[in-house]
Amino acid sequence: MGSSSDARGNDHFVLWQKGTIEDLGPAAAAYPGPRARIFINDQGQIVGSAGGEGFFWSDGSRQPLGSLGGLVEVVGINENGEVVGTRLTGTGEQHVFVWSQSRGMVDLGTGPHGFSGGWVVGINSRGDILGFTAPCVLDYYDRCAYPSQARAILWRKP
Repeated sequence: MGSSSDARGNDHFVLWQKGTIEDLGPAAAAYPGPRARIFINDQGQIVGSAGGEGFFWSDGSRQPLGSLGGLVEVVGINENGEVVGTRLTGTGEQHVFVWSQSRGMVDLGTGPHGFSGGWVVGINSRGDILGFTAPCVLDYYDRCAYPSQARAILWRKP
């Protein structure tokens, strides 16, 4: 899994499977910053993000995660197909989200400490999300970076 550039220099999500590279489609490149991120679970479900957009693949079809009005970066997927990540809001806050095919994207905010940034570390099979919250300091690419005064947080699935 990962990304690869075509002959024109356009990034594509790819999956290495049975000795061949399968092209999963273009990875958005309009947003500067980290290269494409892509994850797969044991069910063969795939999630990825690039260029501020997130996508989910299951049974050969690709669907966008949506954004709730912000730039998306995917951090992981659990065995139930629940996706976690962050989204940068128009006001410069970084919120944590969880996404599933049945519920769509749910904004979890930044946590109870009143900071302007939330980060995700991972999601377990139950759907609990581990992360941290801190003041958001925007970097050169207008992304939340350089967390300080961080506080650990656990979002429990209801």
